[in-house]
Amino acid sequence: MNEQKIFEKALKHYEAAEKNLTELVDTVSEFLPDYPALRAFQSFDFLLQGMLLRQSLADGSMDRNEVAFIKGIVNTGDLLFDVKERLKASVADDLLAQYTWENVYLAPVELQTMIVNALNEYAAPAVEETAFLCAVADAVTKKNYYKYITKAVCGILTCFAKIDGKSTAEEIDEGCLSYVEGFARCYLGVKNFTENLIKEGEAWAKAAKRDWKALQKQAKKAIDSLSPAEVGSLLALLEGDLSQSMIEIVTEG
Repeated sequence: MNEQKIFEKALKHYEAAEKNLTELVDTVSEFLPDYPALRAFQSFDFLLQGMLLRQSLADGSMDRNEVAFIKGIVNTGDLLFDVKERLKASVADDLLAQYTWENVYLAPVELQTMIVNALNEYAAPAVEETAFLCAVADAVTKKNYYKYITKAVCGILTCFAKIDGKSTAEEIDEGCLSYVEGFARCYLGVKNFTENLIKEGEAWAKAAKRDWKALQKQAKKAIDSLSPAEVGSLLALLEGDLSQSMIEIVTEG
């Protein structure tokens, strides 16, 4: 399969994710009307590009096809551009200032790693925000947006591993690890927190009237209070969903 066909297949997975994100945002807006919908799509794009950047280094270094894939797969957010815009006046970030999507793959491997780490650091809040929205929607609707979005993400990760012509299990594993680390803990923590608020009835009604940032902050405190054992149990559940999604993607070809 040539690069264009691989990319077109990945785009179908991305469109599936966007469709679910659109429904998710509509659901969340009923409870958090002050949340700007555009942020949901930007956050997801940052999450996706951050994961793909990490995955691109799993086989040693990124190449031209991988970088073109990472830049082209998103519609709303552009992690490298956004970070550079926010850091224009920062002398400390000259490293990022030197590179664009057109030349970053030419940087020495050591610099590629530094750039990817820096971009993922700036993407972290966006990853948590996507997890927050997905968790609130799942707690309210019981639809399991996490499952649908995870399947789409797994499809994109699998296509991406093939784009340089040398797909490896290490690449896919790195992408999945990035997804679990960046998304899963926050998602399940917020979901449990929101479900408990709903059970309390009055507490949920009060929380839902607050702005989304206040609710997110409150949820983060609840997540941080979880013990390592509780976090481990939650992640085990999501890793199972992730493995099942990978199996479905591979089976579909």
